[in-house]
Amino acid sequence: MTSLEFEFAAEKNYWLSGVYDKAFFTGASITSSPALSIDPESIKIEDTTYWGTLVKSETPDLVFYYTDPIDFSGFAWYNLEDIKDSQEELFNCLDSFKFDPQAGFVGISFLSAQNVLEGNGEASLKTALLGSVLPTSYLNFKIQDDFVSDLEMKILPPDFELVKIKITKDQSMDEFMMTVRVGMGGIEASPYFGFQALWIVYTRCKKTNRIYQMILDMKSNYEYFSAYDLLHSPTNFTLEREGGTIKGNIKEGSNSLFFYRSDNSIHT
Repeated sequence: MTSLEFEFAAEKNYWLSGVYDKAFFTGASITSSPALSIDPESIKIEDTTYWGTLVKSETPDLVFYYTDPIDFSGFAWYNLEDIKDSQEELFNCLDSFKFDPQAGFVGISFLSAQNVLEGNGEASLKTALLGSVLPTSYLNFKIQDDFVSDLEMKILPPDFELVKIKITKDQSMDEFMMTVRVGMGGIEASPYFGFQALWIVYTRCKKTNRIYQMILDMKSNYEYFSAYDLLHSPTNFTLEREGGTIKGNIKEGSNSLFFYRSDNSIHT
C-alpha cells in the first residue's frame, strides 16, 4: 500500500538540527506489516497548534494504520559528529547524554547486552511502533503551497528542501505532505517509551538528492531528549481505544490537538 518513496524516507528520521536516527528493520521494511486504510471523513480533528495552520484542509487526505507491531533496532543520533563544529553546545549535551552509563542510549544497549549473556534478550537498542492494542495511526495532510518557502527558509536545516511525494501507491499525484504520526512506541525497556505524536514532512537533501523524513515536532507523555532542542518535559497526552474508536488528546499550554477515528470505516 505505501510507496517506495515513503519506505526509503522512513529509514532515516532527521531532526531539525540535522542529526538523524537510523532504523535497521529486522524484516523487509516498515511496509512489511499490514496497513489498513481509513476513510478520511471518519477522522474528527480539533487542532490549535501552529502546524495545523499549514495544511490545506482540517480533514486528512490519507489515513492508515498498522495492524501489527513493528520492531526494529534503532541507532539514535547516528550522525551526531556532523554537528560537532557547527553546534558545539548541542553536540556536547547530546554526546554526554548518549554515553551516560545509567540513562543514555549506549547504557541501555549495554544493559540489553547483559540480557544476551544471560540468554534473555538481544544486543540491540530495540524500538517498537505498536500496532495491535493502540494502532500507530498516520494522518496525512497536503501542505498549503504558500507555506512551502517559509518552512524551507525559517525551519528546515540548510541544504534541505521540501519535496513532493506519494505516500501510498494509489495516491493520484505527488504532493507536499505533512504526516501526523500518533501511537505508542519508543525504546523498549526504558523510560523512553509511551505515547508519541510526531509532525513529519518529507525533504530532499540537496547534497545527496535522497528523500528523508524530517521531524518538525514531537510530543510524548514521558520526558525525553530531542536532537534539536534538548530536554522536553512530558506533555498532557491521552490516547485510548474504546471499542472501534481511537481517541487522542494532546494539550500544551493554549495549544491542543484532539482527534478520534473509527475502525468502522476501513477501506477494503
